[in-house]
Amino acid sequence: MNKIIIVLSRNILRRRKELGLTQQQLADAAKCHRSEIGTIESGNRNFTVSRLMQIAQALEMSLENLLHDSSDKPLP
Repeated sequence: MNKIIIVLSRNILRRRKELGLTQQQLADAAKCHRSEIGTIESGNRNFTVSRLMQIAQALEMSLENLLHDSSDKPLP
């Protein structure tokens, strides 16, 4: 799996949980389907820049921060 997809997936999941949102609540805020959020968080879906911007906005964070790898976990 591509490193950037792993970073994005981790950051989306982490931020959603920080905000106490369910996948459905995030999907509603980002105007997409819950299953799309699930597949993005698991790293099993490619996404468009516009979708990524919608998710970043729903998570109240910048696209730059969403792309930032601040994890201490090594990437596969």
